[in-house]
Amino acid sequence: MLLKPKSVQATLHSFVASSLILSAAAVGAQETESQSKTKVLQFDNGDQLTGVQLSDDAQGNIRFQTKELGIVVVSKDKAKVMEKPVAAKPHVSKLREWLAIPSELTGSFSIGITNSSGQSDYSSQTYIAEATWTDQDFVVSTFNQIKDDEASGQTLADRKSSDNYFRYHFNDRFFALAGLRYAQDDVLLVDEEYEIFAAPGVYLFRESDCQMNVALGAEYLYQEFSATAIAAGSEADSEGARYAAYEGFECSVLQAAKFTQNVVYTMDVDNSDDYRYRASLGLLVPLLYDFSLSFTYNISYDNEPSFGVDNKQADMIVSVGYKF
Repeated sequence: MLLKPKSVQATLHSFVASSLILSAAAVGAQETESQSKTKVLQFDNGDQLTGVQLSDDAQGNIRFQTKELGIVVVSKDKAKVMEKPVAAKPHVSKLREWLAIPSELTGSFSIGITNSSGQSDYSSQTYIAEATWTDQDFVVSTFNQIKDDEASGQTLADRKSSDNYFRYHFNDRFFALAGLRYAQDDVLLVDEEYEIFAAPGVYLFRESDCQMNVALGAEYLYQEFSATAIAAGSEADSEGARYAAYEGFECSVLQAAKFTQNVVYTMDVDNSDDYRYRASLGLLVPLLYDFSLSFTYNISYDNEPSFGVDNKQADMIVSVGYKF
């Protein structure tokens, strides 16, 4: 949902247009009334003004003084004075209402186009399903992606991946992170690949609209190679322990768009030349009716790829999704 910040002046205009305000005037720079405690004038349409309540006028209407607008006079059947502001009711999508989805669960479905270059240049249709369960102490998330590689209208291969994370918060700053990644890539001659990641982490900063965190730990990597690779002399599978590091950043832009960035880096414990990383940059822009447009740029690098092929791949994904 695209949020539209309201200026005080724009709010006043909306009040006038809906006949909420009966009269408004600055009646001198020094209005002295007995009340001095800051309160909130809550209108029926959800808009709010902050200021000081004055005594009612002769008709029994509310008189409310604000710094920006002076004295606002409004009927009591159109607004009420409150001690504290009332939080705006969060937007709920039609799908969430229909399915009675709990507030802890959020998710989205997306379809887009991927343009990739590196080991293989290809374009593909990309399907993404994402879900997150957020509680006070923990966060569980899953990100599932399928790419249908195409050339001249033909599907060459399916690339599948599923990234799953569990994050437990010890307090506002420290957490434990565990992850499981499953991937299948026929182009890389890897039938299946599993990465199990575990690490303690810390938030470098954590605000309501921006946060950044890092984690250092270990990873177990298992690869099962294709029949083509085995016929060419490869082992049937490979496994090993690796050092691992994770860094993530996300920030809301103008209370609407969302920017994300993350890096996962791993290195074999017995071979410092065997390292690889995945990095991602993303921008999500809300559209109408809970739809969104997203741009994602991914880079994957393997310093010692299994079959001596090009070790770098870059993807640009443009997709349209629905969030619930």
